[in-house]
Amino acid sequence: MLGADAALFKLAYGVEQEGNWNGTNVLYRSALDEAELAAATGREPGDIEPALEAARRRLAEARQARARPFRDDKVISGWNGLAIAALSLAGGAFEEPEWVRMAERAFAFLDSHLIAEDGAVARYWIPGRTMGTAAVTDLAAVAEAAFVLFEVTGTPRYLARAEELVQQALVHYWDASAGGFFLSAEDDGNPLRARALTDGEVPAGSAAMAEIMAKLSYLTGDAALRQRAVAAVSAAGAPIAVDAFPFASHLNAADTLLRGVQVVVIGARGEPETADLVRAVWQASVPSRAFNVVSPGTVLPEGHPARFKGQLDGRPTAYVCVGQICSYPLVEPRDLWFQLFAGEASPPR
Repeated sequence: MLGADAALFKLAYGVEQEGNWNGTNVLYRSALDEAELAAATGREPGDIEPALEAARRRLAEARQARARPFRDDKVISGWNGLAIAALSLAGGAFEEPEWVRMAERAFAFLDSHLIAEDGAVARYWIPGRTMGTAAVTDLAAVAEAAFVLFEVTGTPRYLARAEELVQQALVHYWDASAGGFFLSAEDDGNPLRARALTDGEVPAGSAAMAEIMAKLSYLTGDAALRQRAVAAVSAAGAPIAVDAFPFASHLNAADTLLRGVQVVVIGARGEPETADLVRAVWQASVPSRAFNVVSPGTVLPEGHPARFKGQLDGRPTAYVCVGQICSYPLVEPRDLWFQLFAGEASPPR
């Protein structure tokens, strides 16, 4: 196909008679520069790149005539949930609003294509239709995505969506006999329902649900959600005692239940001083955090340790609470950051 240019192409892209990897040829650009390729093939150095470009074009045209390999174009709800949560967190931490907007657009796609009106979540979307019922791991990841988007943007519908998804899990995936969650829904036709206890390529569904239920209980004051979260973590207690390695997500959820950090900033979003406090929150790594920005005068849910607390001297004010104990009012980003990070590293400039 390449005729006189074949020898040059093989030298430039490492093609060997016996193959360059396990008996086959995997093309790569060799370390030979233009002068060396020219010397080896009797050409001028200036002719090398034009000849290689023409060869690549001829090979590409021939490739277009071949049957294309199948393309995996399905959208998986859970994987998107994980990506959306990560993108949202990164957008907040690195002050990249476009990343947050990308996360919101991706979540809007899930909302319109993979989440039904009754709140049921599909496992896959392929162009034109959905397929399969979500596993509880998918449901937990999408709920986490909604929760983190609420933390970052303050948009109430994200918090409402996270609560709806958790309720779906409690109704259709909860293991009433042993606690925790099954991997599959009760109505998906699977006669053998595995329990979602061990971590794999994604966090264990039961643990991920316990984590999000714990954080939601902190924000909403819903004691029933906390009780379910405790039951879900406790369901893995016996296996953890034998081998903790595949249960890291359950240990994380237990840590959130025992030492969850509730951070409240009382101030109007968009105001410079409020934004400075929010920035300090995102600059501290607190995985067990449940974060909320509320307008002055907002009454937090019953049971919230910062309920009825207000601003200090009319300035945007933050409170960091663990259990039922809250910090003193914090109006300086530096003080908030130290409170979150226990002064163990240098504060942000």
